[in-house]
Amino acid sequence: MNNAIFNAGTPEAVLWEFLSYPLHTAEDILKRFSDLPRAVQKKGDGLRQAFVYIPGTRDDAATLIAHADTVFSFEGEHKMVYENDIISSAQDTVGIGADDRAGCALLWLLRDGGHNILVIGGEEFGQPAAHYLVSHHPDILKEIQNSSFMIEFDRRTAKAYITYNIPVTTKFRKYIERETNYEEIEKSGITDICILCTEGCCGVNVSVSYYNAHHSNEYINLKEWLYNYEVVSKMLAKPLKKYRLK
Repeated sequence: MNNAIFNAGTPEAVLWEFLSYPLHTAEDILKRFSDLPRAVQKKGDGLRQAFVYIPGTRDDAATLIAHADTVFSFEGEHKMVYENDIISSAQDTVGIGADDRAGCALLWLLRDGGHNILVIGGEEFGQPAAHYLVSHHPDILKEIQNSSFMIEFDRRTAKAYITYNIPVTTKFRKYIERETNYEEIEKSGITDICILCTEGCCGVNVSVSYYNAHHSNEYINLKEWLYNYEVVSKMLAKPLKKYRLK
């Protein structure tokens, strides 16, 4: 992995580590999470249908979600640069995989908080891993549906959240806005929570501060990413209510 000047163990160093994983495969990230205690890995037809689930220990656990795949098929070691709080690619042919290795880094930092952790092997190209979980693992689906809510870390830009077409409650929307001070600026698109929130469990996707996803000029704003980590850490450390549709 190429190096940046970050102190080992800091959130910045963890982010850099996850961004440094090979872009063409989600295998290494899935293995890192599958080696944790209580982790369960399931795999359908290849890595795009794979996921790792780690059940939480809190009675009020939320389910925290990120996806390990990217759209880049680049093989070999990709090069990154860090300057003026921006992490970007040093190559004009490939990005850095911040969509969604930046979210996976947050899951790693939040892994000891007692919440359910779900790392999706394939989100890009039609959410194949989420569909596989729903159709083949109803026991895990039931468990995450019973969590306080689902929160995915896979939103571009900063200080924003999105609920897509998930019929979340007004109370849940107000809770997210109160705890984060983020705004819902659009509703278009689709991601894993659109597939997984099927039984009334509310879900939200929040910013991880990447920009120009799927392009070679993709970058992540480190200060914004750290701010998001601070915000969600404080939110998830508090006692949580269960937000569900009646």
